[in-house]
Amino acid sequence: MRQIAVVPQEISITSFKELSKYLPCSAEFWQCKRKQVYYSKTAAVRASISMMRKHRVFFTAYQCRFCGDFHVGKTERGLKK
Repeated sequence: MRQIAVVPQEISITSFKELSKYLPCSAEFWQCKRKQVYYSKTAAVRASISMMRKHRVFFTAYQCRFCGDFHVGKTERGLKK
């Protein structure tokens, strides 16, 4: 049986992140399938640097345990304003 997200009517969903609170997503989907794939570590590092400059948040390149390619993800630290 397929599960369907049940969102209370009084809650306004304005982003995927908000909607994901109500969806039964797998770790593979959250950590791999929804992210941009980079086929080399160099390309992922370049993308993370670009994203840090644009968003003023730390990003890191890492090798995915599901697909073996590289992704970029946010880290817990933030850049100073």
